[in-house]
Amino acid sequence: MRHYRPKLFVLSAFMLGLLLLTGAAEALVRATHADQCQYSSFPGAEAFLPDPDLGWVLKPGFDAFISYDQHRVSINSMGLRSPEVSAKQPGEFRVLCLGESTTFGAGLANGRDYPSILEKLLSDKDGAGRYTVINAGVPAWSSYQSREFLRTRGAELSPDLVVVYHEVNDYLPVLVRKTYFNQFGEMDSDEQLYGSRSFRALSVLAKRSALVRFALKTKLLLHMRTGQYGPAVNDLHQIGMPGMTPNLLLSGDFSRPENAEGNAPHPRRVTDQERVNNFYKINGLCKKMGAGLLIIHPCYAYTRRHECPAVQFCREEGVPMLEAYDVLGGRLDLFQDFMHPNAEGHKALASALLEFIKQNKLPE
Repeated sequence: MRHYRPKLFVLSAFMLGLLLLTGAAEALVRATHADQCQYSSFPGAEAFLPDPDLGWVLKPGFDAFISYDQHRVSINSMGLRSPEVSAKQPGEFRVLCLGESTTFGAGLANGRDYPSILEKLLSDKDGAGRYTVINAGVPAWSSYQSREFLRTRGAELSPDLVVVYHEVNDYLPVLVRKTYFNQFGEMDSDEQLYGSRSFRALSVLAKRSALVRFALKTKLLLHMRTGQYGPAVNDLHQIGMPGMTPNLLLSGDFSRPENAEGNAPHPRRVTDQERVNNFYKINGLCKKMGAGLLIIHPCYAYTRRHECPAVQFCREEGVPMLEAYDVLGGRLDLFQDFMHPNAEGHKALASALLEFIKQNKLPE
């Protein structure tokens, strides 16, 4: 027994020293912010929270001016940029809008996004209280993230009609993800990353430890500098942006390293097959909930009219599709930047939605 005591003492001392060293390293990384990843710190980060299932979500109860904008952003207790959603009333018709930053209303004051305007137009048509339009758009979300939102949270919102607006984020490189997540799975699509058990475990650790975030950041940077990537493919031409590369489309902290061919050296966030599958699964979820589905084919400032998997899906499945190009295409006066419609653009989109809904007799 005496022979074991010195060994036990040495082991205890070693463990104590390791614990102190780890604590010191954690404190140092936090103090120097060395865990922050320079490649995906997109603006307005104070309005977001990490989420192991959806990547990132809007912060419930957030109500403030965000860092990159001149407008107040108000998020309800469910993490939606909408007024509080109460229990559904008899005779109430609910529209759930899923999408990216355009649906969210990036660069606009509260109530000037097309979901909010659509609710007012519907109410003016048939009376207040008859319609509720819920804005579930989140900046930089892909169609996979909206699909998972609908799967995990759609039923509690009781939609009668689901409106989907997704395109450009699906076609951007995987590095265009929130800071605390692109350290993981830098060669994985959104579905591969967010659907993995290892991501869920690592995201819990990284949320709590700056040292873990630093290690994952270091891994990412090493892969970027020394990794052997296949030929990069720029798929923006598929969505009517010939000659546009991700680096040209994005700016500031969003800019990504490019290879000699001028294309981002990482795969897309959503592959063509995954994109089609997302639409099929969204359609299936809508049918299961007894809700209709309407897909808006997005239009950006320099988009040309085009066909893509979304158009083909709607044609083959008979899903109503509003072509936003017919409303916004070629109208730079309706955009505030490369990507986002301005307030007048949102008004035009909401008015077109109202007419489309009436013509297709969607609220029955």
